[in-house]
Amino acid sequence: METERLLITSTAQGWVPEAERRALAKAIGQDGYAVVKVDAHAPGQDPLTVLGDALGRRQLHPRGDKFGVIGTVTGNGDQRVHELSAAWRDHLDEYQAVGLKDVGCHTDGAFIDGPGVAPPALLMLHCAQPADTGGESILVDGATLLEAVQQADPPLLRELLRPQFTFCRDELLAVNQPVFRRRGPTVMTIRWRFDKALYGTQPALEAARAFHDRYVRSAPSTQILLRRGEILVIDNLRILHARKESHGKRILRRAWIADEACAPVANLTHRATHPRAYQAFDFYQPLPHGTGQAPAPLSLGAEITVNADPLSFSPM
Repeated sequence: METERLLITSTAQGWVPEAERRALAKAIGQDGYAVVKVDAHAPGQDPLTVLGDALGRRQLHPRGDKFGVIGTVTGNGDQRVHELSAAWRDHLDEYQAVGLKDVGCHTDGAFIDGPGVAPPALLMLHCAQPADTGGESILVDGATLLEAVQQADPPLLRELLRPQFTFCRDELLAVNQPVFRRRGPTVMTIRWRFDKALYGTQPALEAARAFHDRYVRSAPSTQILLRRGEILVIDNLRILHARKESHGKRILRRAWIADEACAPVANLTHRATHPRAYQAFDFYQPLPHGTGQAPAPLSLGAEITVNADPLSFSPM
């Protein structure tokens, strides 16, 4: 079935009409994602930043520019990958999204857990130029995974709810995280990678392998091939995303929207410089709101109905 495309317009000031913002928020809340085409009013408006400002605060990334926008260019055959920013290049093997090959299901920023920062709430993928063939985005709903494990393997679900999984990339560690985490009384979120970034004790790794082999690999999925100019918005707290191998030149721009549930922090003595361990989080700080426009109210994560047993719940 063809995925519905939403048309979003913007004013000369970069504002998105309230009705369109609410329609977008409704689509994301219902399906966990939306495909959008932004009709920018003024010349020079960046559709990715226009849409980002309508949804919240963009979040910095070490491969991004000062606006939090990451540009990825992949080439033909064995051509080296080139990016629009250079900060990542000393750690190329840490970034799975910059190559031509397929990418497995994951949560963006699963390795982020620190003062004032967390994995982004939303991921935006802007197709500036599609590949000749391939490059489809694959979306797997964490709500579907949660329901499947709950019904078929409650002991495995208990392991996935246990804070025993560590995700690491570059200088960042998200230590002792659960795969599924309660976010308020009626919402569950997912944090997941199944690659060299995952660490844990042997029981934790066995649980991760079981989850991947029995559920993630065979889960129902949605495939989306973005057309030129379209933006895929993903609820990063609910939807795992992957990518098929691509051929030919492909330009995909990306931006994160910060999780507003993550409160900012400050130093007690207002020190001017921070220790090196703290500085690693500077790359992932949220930016101020761009236009002064109130962002669309969002319903993120997988909604659940909680029963008497705190581990007994039903995805809605």
